[in-house]
Amino acid sequence: MTLRVLRNMGCATIAERTFFRHQQHFLHHTVSAVWQKHQTMILDKLIRENKALVLGGDGRADSPGHLAKFGSYTTMELEKELVIDIQLVQVNSQQIHYYEYYYYNTF
Repeated sequence: MTLRVLRNMGCATIAERTFFRHQQHFLHHTVSAVWQKHQTMILDKLIRENKALVLGGDGRADSPGHLAKFGSYTTMELEKELVIDIQLVQVNSQQIHYYEYYYYNTF
């Protein structure tokens, strides 16, 4: 819809296919690299402090009230309000049990 409006206004645009190709080849890799660097810095800082952590985690499905296909699990250090880990998973009963086990037994 946005591309159609821009084209009708005479603005130069890229094709939708080009956008998704750039997103796949450049954006996803860049965001992943930045997140991994940030996560490493957070974990290194928490390790250096050598203090007890107050961790909390939560999961959320993409369609509240419906059968969700995907969900996210987030773990935070609650006193410092730092996100330590985010996992996106396809929801099925085996994966839900795995991630519950992972979060309760890893940290």
